[in-house]
Amino acid sequence: ASPPPAAPPPAPPAPARYDFGTGSSPVEAGYAAVTAATGYTAARGYGWAAGAVHQADRGTGTALTRDFNFTPDGTFLVDLPSGAYTVTLTLGDLGPYHHDQVGVFLEGAQADTVSTAAGQVVARTYPVDVADGQLTLTLRDLGGTDPNAVILALDIAPAG
Repeated sequence: ASPPPAAPPPAPPAPARYDFGTGSSPVEAGYAAVTAATGYTAARGYGWAAGAVHQADRGTGTALTRDFNFTPDGTFLVDLPSGAYTVTLTLGDLGPYHHDQVGVFLEGAQADTVSTAAGQVVARTYPVDVADGQLTLTLRDLGGTDPNAVILALDIAPAG
């Protein structure tokens, strides 16, 4: 008798998308809303786990770009199966403030330093290997003239 056919590999996790803003600002379609008060819980599987986090809504721009969370040093967690991912962060501020020397740390290692001009929003994409079942994102002001790191959106997709 021939051996049974091999089982197909498990499906990769669906992309996870988070829109950072306020409780009253619009949320981009297909994204989960995150406010400064969205603390991490195991039941939710994502949220802010550390740092003083604040929020603002500029009232202009798209649902994704008009509002944000900001922190001098904050850590956001997302429960994910261990594996390789592509992480895209949308950073900056459509308002009158620039945000310079923002440290982006993924899984405890510094991945980038990002600076944005007043009125500028940028997207930066990074490969990340998650080994412990949880993506750890830390945003930290590294001493620029503005004391805060600003995040508008987080998109996580399986690599490949």
